[in-house]
Amino acid sequence: MPWLAECERAKERHRQQADVLHELTLLFDKAGIGCRVLKGERLARLYPNAELREYSDIDLYFGSEHKRADNLVRERLHADISDDGTHHTKFDYRGVTVESHYRLLNPYYPRSNRRCEEQLLAMSDTPTFEAAYLLRHLAVHFAAQGLALRDLADWHLAIHAEGADTDAVAQLAEASGMTGFLATMQTVDGRIFGGQSYSLPASADGTTAEAAADRIMREALSFRGHEGDGLGRLAWKLRRWHKGHWRRRLAYSETDAALALQSLAAHLRAPRSIIRKL
Repeated sequence: MPWLAECERAKERHRQQADVLHELTLLFDKAGIGCRVLKGERLARLYPNAELREYSDIDLYFGSEHKRADNLVRERLHADISDDGTHHTKFDYRGVTVESHYRLLNPYYPRSNRRCEEQLLAMSDTPTFEAAYLLRHLAVHFAAQGLALRDLADWHLAIHAEGADTDAVAQLAEASGMTGFLATMQTVDGRIFGGQSYSLPASADGTTAEAAADRIMREALSFRGHEGDGLGRLAWKLRRWHKGHWRRRLAYSETDAALALQSLAAHLRAPRSIIRKL
């Protein structure tokens, strides 16, 4: 009974988010503002029952149209817009949080995101975009704190979606320093769902991928992100940095010294992110 109640709660939340998304996309379309839906809602479509794949907020990408989109939200919806992030603004509408992206990725941390974003934009109108963007998004979360079981299911569905060019994803991973992470995700995918996902560049370290896959699968069973704000969040960030060398080596091409400087620069640009989740 508790499980059935949770399913109904998830479905009701999904319907609320779908109504808000429909209203927003219609608003932007009528104003001639280009808009792309990202992450949670897009990934939910890959599941047999989209209503049961929960996501916390709606992510919309506007690129150069971002300021026009935010101005429209202020004028028509009378929403207060937060500008604390490094690559998106945020507002709440009808009980749903919306992230309004002017960039796909944080351009300051890590700096390799800039080159990665160029490659992602080049494939933005293809089925490969979802898998490629998800890989980078998961790599950032993995390097910061780890992955949940839902992330592993998302990856399996995205990389095996019809039309996804796995070779293009592997090329993006190699160019962005994520070959080790991709090899690890391939290993996890094979263990959970069976079979081999796709071939990897010869430089992939299979031994490292096997060891990392063991750890990812153990952590995913009990994964919980840090939701609190304040000095406790700062202490948590320092602890995760100290313990996260092995993650950063798989996900990024930059050295730890370079990443530390880039992280500091990113936090100075968005100082509230030091002790708050944005």
